Amino acid sequence: MEQVFEIFVPWPPSVLWPNRNAHWSKKTGPRKKQKNDTYFAALEVRVPRTADAVNLDVIGHKPSSVSRYDRDNPLAAMKGAIDTVATMVGVDDSKFSPKPYDDRDTDAPPTNPPLKPGKHRHGGVTLRLTVETHQ
Repeated sequence: MEQVFEIFVPWPPSVLWPNRNAHWSKKTGPRKKQKNDTYFAALEVRVPRTADAVNLDVIGHKPSSVSRYDRDNPLAAMKGAIDTVATMVGVDDSKFSPKPYDDRDTDAPPTNPPLKPGKHRHGGVTLRLTVETHQ
């Protein structure tokens, strides 16, 4: 049976972005917080512990304070969140082929509830997980 789960997590802090050449020790705290936020958000939507097939879309909702960014950076900055989701559903994250979307994309999968472009004061990222569970 195919199920879709939407995990909404905070916008990644700038220290986690790949273009910021921050020392690993500066990334440790924010990455751990990102993993914890993702874990509890996934628990809240009741993500299953095992799945046969998995697809992941990463939909960025930029904060109103961010003027522009490269589309692939939120995907890279969400590495801790993607690892957490993979662990929770029992798959290796190398099985994911996440496609990054953002508010500017007309072909982005719809989120529930729908989010309007540029209307997110603090921003965030929706991890849209489609799983095929075995019954």
